[in-house]
Amino acid sequence: MFTAAQPRCQARDQASLAGGFVIDWLHREHRWRYQNMSKMGAQTEGFLPVWVWIIVVAQVLLVLFFSVGTALNPANFIPGVTELNYATQLYVARNVTVAIGLVVVLLLRTHQGLLALLIVRILTDIADVVSVYAFDVEVIKSSVPMVVFLLVLPALLAVGYLWKRLDLGSVFEVEGGQGDPCMLGARRQRWPSDQG
Repeated sequence: MFTAAQPRCQARDQASLAGGFVIDWLHREHRWRYQNMSKMGAQTEGFLPVWVWIIVVAQVLLVLFFSVGTALNPANFIPGVTELNYATQLYVARNVTVAIGLVVVLLLRTHQGLLALLIVRILTDIADVVSVYAFDVEVIKSSVPMVVFLLVLPALLAVGYLWKRLDLGSVFEVEGGQGDPCMLGARRQRWPSDQG
């Protein structure tokens, strides 16, 4: 497919193999500097800004409130449900598990874990909203705006912040420019050194 670029790719691959140790050293040096800068930034700025703390703590408290309330008195939280059936138990267990997970990642102070769990929270809430309209559950439709404004939108803001802080956008950038046919091979040569 990239016949015109094959000689250039071969030359670059040979140069990369010949000077692979230099590239590897530079890559490790860059990673070491980035990790140290991240640690310094974490020490000066703290784990999370106050507004992200508020969002995450609110997520935990709201999810636990609705879950525990549903478990104790389903009729007050889910219209038409008079007793704790299997589907309601799954709903409660899922939400309590994610809330406990959020508490754990806060205690571990891991941005990656917090980002992953917030994305899970958003996806589950969106799935709930879609299922409400897909199955035309009239009794729950009135609570959809509340879920969106209290849970989905704040979580999206926190995800945006964490994504930017972790600089995940750079993972998808192509160093040689978009569409460079040589970059896939170059990345394959670099990745094994990342594990060391």
